[in-house]
Amino acid sequence: MRTALSRVLRSVGSASPAEEWTSARAALSEERRRVDRYLARTDSGPVYGFTTRLGQEDSLPLSVDGQQELLESHLIGPSTIAPADWRRLLVACKIEQCSHGESGIHPIAYKSLLDVLPLESPIRGNWLNSYSSGDVVAGAWLARDLRDNSPAVLDHPVDLITLINGNFVSTSMAIVATSSLIDAAGTLLAAWLPAVVQAGAPGTSPVIQPPVSLRDATPVQSAIRTATASIGAAIEHRLSGPSCNPRFTALDREIAATSQSSFLDFGLTFAMSNGIQLANVLAGLWQRLIQHRCDSDLATHKRIQSPKSAQGLLERMRGGAHTSHAFSGFDSEGIEDLRDLSLIHAHTLLEQCLLLREFESIWSDLGPIGDNGTPSADSRDLVGNLLDVERERVVPEAAALTRITALAPCLLGTGQP
Repeated sequence: MRTALSRVLRSVGSASPAEEWTSARAALSEERRRVDRYLARTDSGPVYGFTTRLGQEDSLPLSVDGQQELLESHLIGPSTIAPADWRRLLVACKIEQCSHGESGIHPIAYKSLLDVLPLESPIRGNWLNSYSSGDVVAGAWLARDLRDNSPAVLDHPVDLITLINGNFVSTSMAIVATSSLIDAAGTLLAAWLPAVVQAGAPGTSPVIQPPVSLRDATPVQSAIRTATASIGAAIEHRLSGPSCNPRFTALDREIAATSQSSFLDFGLTFAMSNGIQLANVLAGLWQRLIQHRCDSDLATHKRIQSPKSAQGLLERMRGGAHTSHAFSGFDSEGIEDLRDLSLIHAHTLLEQCLLLREFESIWSDLGPIGDNGTPSADSRDLVGNLLDVERERVVPEAAALTRITALAPCLLGTGQP
């Protein structure tokens, strides 16, 4: 079972922290004491984000008071309002990564993350415009929210860098996109599988064999399992360790800071690309399913225009499926010259999944069809595949994913909380 992802989903569903997260507080407090001793040493030298400003300004010192100004400089718009479940998902991903240690997070900052999980108020921020080399603009909006709910959160040195750095924002967006993809796949299967069974029944068609899109469900079901499993594994990989810079590692009884790039992770980007391809497979099946039904049901008065509308929607999806491949650049005067683009890929998949919902509308407008005795798809099978566990054990996670799916329109600015 993918335990880290399961913890995140269960915490979003219950609006409460996992036991493992609260149990980690003692170890994180001890780590921070060792970090403070390290920073106090005269031979430790500058430590990025802890004693210095960020990006190309890392040669300049950073004071406790300077954190407030630095935070404000990162609050770039446009911003939108999202429901409380989005805060819970962001915070749950951040806590899970911090609970593994090595970020140097202050105990008060960590506690503030735990404390905001139950909040019901919405959260404002810019969650989309980043190329993912540590999504610090989006992370700054979460830090602002934490500060507004816990004013002492930036009262200690280096609180800001530990809160805003990492890949937790793109990971959270990927979870929303994945939940939307699972929802879309389940809906398509519920409509398509009965049509496949009916097309293969003896005596139902004058042709020797039905079209490929109605002949065999196995290749599509395999594609869905493969894509969701790879996304689940990629998300679990991200959540199972720290994502921060710098990273504090133990050397004998001491601790030392290392500048590294654990906020970069291309695996989830590649898995999101597979998800985008799968979304377009589902779109193609929707168009063919609508066409087949209209060809065979001469009684429906929408049989001529519905396939055309579905084809137009399919073209929109094909046009919107393209993602950036610019994995290098010269941002922050060349400091951030490599990025994983995971937030952009998650955003693209989320947009594709919202378009898939329009196929469902076209299908529904054609009216109900008779029950042929074929059971509809159960989303718990897909959730179990995502979490690599039996379907009977995913009830809390499946319920949480339903709530997470509802976030999609708000995050894309097409709905209101």
